[in-house]
Amino acid sequence: MQKLLLWTTTMGILVLTQIPLLAVPKGSNFDVLNLEKLMVQATPSPELSPSPIPQVEETPSPETLPPTPEPSTETKTPEPSSMLLNEAGVLETGDKILSSDQSLYDEYTFNGEQGQQVTISLESSEFDTYLAVFTPDNELLQEHDDIDQNNSNSQITMTLPKTGTYRVIVNAYDSKGKGKYLLKVQ
Repeated sequence: MQKLLLWTTTMGILVLTQIPLLAVPKGSNFDVLNLEKLMVQATPSPELSPSPIPQVEETPSPETLPPTPEPSTETKTPEPSSMLLNEAGVLETGDKILSSDQSLYDEYTFNGEQGQQVTISLESSEFDTYLAVFTPDNELLQEHDDIDQNNSNSQITMTLPKTGTYRVIVNAYDSKGKGKYLLKVQ
């Protein structure tokens, strides 16, 4: 018995099959197409795995939806800001000069109430700041140089003694101090 060795690929799989040639006499014209049909029949077809069925969520009906909130007709009054003063300025030639040390200064005012606690801060990366606060009666209330040894900005936290207009003096520690600063009273 003679065998025919045939290689074929089906869907990317190499199949090697031996087919007996009993029915094919020697020297006869061999029908290659019939042999390929026989090979296709002998090659198992891959089984398809079942695909999962997607779960469909129900769409809620109008009866099950929460009610849409109605727009409010109230007008909300914004809460008052706790910032009493927020000023960016520059100590520069042409500003007022303190007679005591010939240093430059700028002056600002804010309205305060008796018993109100305020924090006044003066920051600059260009000079050593100095801060002074005067009462509505023009008396020196407090003054401050450095927050600590590593921070040359100035800050005062205090309770105001009376209602009225307070003056804040933005100053440099010495007569050479010039540059940009930020003053906040809150």
